Amino acid sequence: LTATERTQLLPTIVSRCQVREMQPIAPTVIEQALGQHWQAEPKQAQLLARLAGGRLGWAVTQLHNAKFDAERQEQLETLWRLAAANRIQRLAFSEQTAAKGSQPQLFNMLEMWTTWWRDVLLAQANCIDACSNIDLREEITRQAAHLSQESVQKYIQTLKRIEGYLHHTTNTRMALDVLLLQLPQIV
Repeated sequence: LTATERTQLLPTIVSRCQVREMQPIAPTVIEQALGQHWQAEPKQAQLLARLAGGRLGWAVTQLHNAKFDAERQEQLETLWRLAAANRIQRLAFSEQTAAKGSQPQLFNMLEMWTTWWRDVLLAQANCIDACSNIDLREEITRQAAHLSQESVQKYIQTLKRIEGYLHHTTNTRMALDVLLLQLPQIV
């Protein structure tokens, strides 16, 4: 039996189970596995291992996804474009995205954006070597220099909060409006 929260289970079930804490797999282990078992190129294995966040299955899926690199680049370029956009452009993107109605694609985008802002925050803390987007360190450093740590931290919190709302019955358009209006402005 697996569960993310013990409190969501009935006491009679909990009494018959044993707790096993699961930890994410280290990026080096994922990188080695991708190279040895799935014949990934070293740079690709390293990038996927970092982006995977400890999820080997995710890394293997993306390794075999021919569109992954293009989709990732498009999601990040969209984020960068929106960070430089005005409110009208941000709200137009929100409207278009909500109209598409693709929840899995939306959650993939939010995950990629969260990883990006985490990397920017790491760069601001002089921990660039811990970044996930290792192939884009120059852009991470550039954006980190233009923003305050506080604004990046607040936006990461907003991303996580909005993602949580979207898992429930929140109006997608309204949630995206809030998310994009709070996006830090990069000139």
